[in-house]
Amino acid sequence: SSGSFMEQKIEFAGGFLKGAHSFVKFTSENRFFQKVSPESRVVFAERFYFGWMDRFGESLIIPLNERFYAGGDGSIRGFSRRSVGPKRDGDQPIGGNFTIVTNYEIRFPLYKKLGATLFWDAGNVWQNARRFNFEDIRYGTGCGLRYNSPLGIARLDFGVNLDRKSSEKAGEIYFTIGQLF
Repeated sequence: SSGSFMEQKIEFAGGFLKGAHSFVKFTSENRFFQKVSPESRVVFAERFYFGWMDRFGESLIIPLNERFYAGGDGSIRGFSRRSVGPKRDGDQPIGGNFTIVTNYEIRFPLYKKLGATLFWDAGNVWQNARRFNFEDIRYGTGCGLRYNSPLGIARLDFGVNLDRKSSEKAGEIYFTIGQLF
């Protein structure tokens, strides 16, 4: 309900480690939690995630499974899984080498082990950092229910796509275990 969390990671693949592909990947995740007032059980929660990667050496590509993706219950709610960012043939997500995602939530109790949240998410994925443009940021908002089960927080969210394109759904429903952050 209060505090912060910061994590920065650098990963290397290939190069002197050998391997089929050589790339470097940097990610930074920062989370912040604050009660609305000292006696309140309402919590404001914020997450900022940043990722950059690039190939080096003789590598021509970064494998699809190593790239950044956005959209869905773990990043920008209101969108289908991995649907935000570069695509091939109009609809096939191919990920990218640069991403920024931010999430804001207001979490509050409802009854005993049942809680709720209001959220706003924003971000995108770009092929590389040089293609970053603030006009490409995608937005989602919505609300959710939380149940504190013996297995952890059960999360049911309804996200709305705030800048819907013609090929996209107006919103998505997600059911997962565990908080987004």
